[in-house]
Amino acid sequence: MLPERLSNGLCSLRPKEDKLCFAAVFELNEEAHIVNEWFGKTVIHSDRRFTYEEVQQIIEDEIAAGQLMVLRRWLGQKIHRWGRMFTPDHLAQRVTGVSLNPEPFLRYVERKYGELYQLDKG
Repeated sequence: MLPERLSNGLCSLRPKEDKLCFAAVFELNEEAHIVNEWFGKTVIHSDRRFTYEEVQQIIEDEIAAGQLMVLRRWLGQKIHRWGRMFTPDHLAQRVTGVSLNPEPFLRYVERKYGELYQLDKG
């Protein structure tokens, strides 16, 4: 945890204040390889300070109201775009560092339903 002076002062994105920062910008090609990069000093200017709870509520309210385009656009840019480029195993390897392995899921299902239905493991 940062000291109060840092967390709510120097390092906080308070509304209507410019904050100096360092940025890393990467340009990726269709195979998700970095083709260009830029590191430099930038300025962030925040309009509003949200709590995690406020952001979660905004997301839930939009979904409950049937406003799914923001979610759909985000999924397309962040998830589906990459999923179309790689096999499931390759994508899992890139994200987690390990290949797909059904064993943890099988252990979970056996444990959950074994207890629920009192199944004998033998």
